[in-house]
Amino acid sequence: MTTDSKDWILIVNGEPKPWPIKDYLDREITIDLNWGIDTTIYKSEPLTFCVSRLLDGVKVEGVTVDMENRVVKCEIPIEERSKDVKVIVDWSALKKSIKSDLKAEVDGKPMPVKKEARKIGGLE
Repeated sequence: MTTDSKDWILIVNGEPKPWPIKDYLDREITIDLNWGIDTTIYKSEPLTFCVSRLLDGVKVEGVTVDMENRVVKCEIPIEERSKDVKVIVDWSALKKSIKSDLKAEVDGKPMPVKKEARKIGGLE
């Protein structure tokens, strides 16, 4: 390819960024979001493409090419990572004041409560 690599600009999520490799036009590159986001809180899927193939018309989701302005734009969705939280409730003070033969009702059906607990699955 005869295009000078200095002619093309990389924009990731609206911000100009340096190309991760010198010869990016003819080599496959991966763009990710290790630039300035806390990856312990946020996650994203990297984009992999070859600029010369983009210029030949190959489509890559999340990547657009502005031929007139010589710009490659990458839009990488950022998601907040989910967190699992374990909650432990101490019922010992309450158990002393409640009968031991408790019953629960689920969808109108009585369910016995064994050992002061009842596991209910399939709830959303």
